[in-house]
Amino acid sequence: MVPCTGAPRESVYLGHAAPGTFIRNGVPEPLPARPSAHHVFDWAAHAWRDPRTPDDLRRQLKTELAEERWQLETGGLTVAGGLRVKTGREDRAALSEMLADMEARGLERIDFKAAEGFVTLTREEAQAVARAIAEHVQRCFSAERAAHVFIDGLRDTDIPASCSLADFMGDLPVNPSLA
Repeated sequence: MVPCTGAPRESVYLGHAAPGTFIRNGVPEPLPARPSAHHVFDWAAHAWRDPRTPDDLRRQLKTELAEERWQLETGGLTVAGGLRVKTGREDRAALSEMLADMEARGLERIDFKAAEGFVTLTREEAQAVARAIAEHVQRCFSAERAAHVFIDGLRDTDIPASCSLADFMGDLPVNPSLA
């Protein structure tokens, strides 16, 4: 065998390798499993590596957490009594408008379209639903904020491939600064 005296990172043709394999010491070997879609194969080291910087990883985690928060925030909520309500932004705005109408017009009851259909709510029940939704939304944002603080506090070598808001929801108060 002739030693390679080429420049660093220079490729030397050692023979044909079938798809999904590489040549090491003249012998075809299967590529190891790719850890994630972000990894690229380093042919010189014969290993997968993630080319993203720690700042890239932090940004990606935060983007994924924001999407998870959005899904959780707008995915609905079951309130006391088992009533399932929608929590999308338009749904919350409509509920706020209904509460304002109740107050302005002195209405004691309203027909309200919940996730599974219509229900009649008293003013107190409608206010309780609105409060529960507001607390739910605030918990979602508080959890995302706590996750961002956690991610920013990690050493570059400790950044996980993924994390979930569920890890930060726990017994989180609605607004830690007011608790």
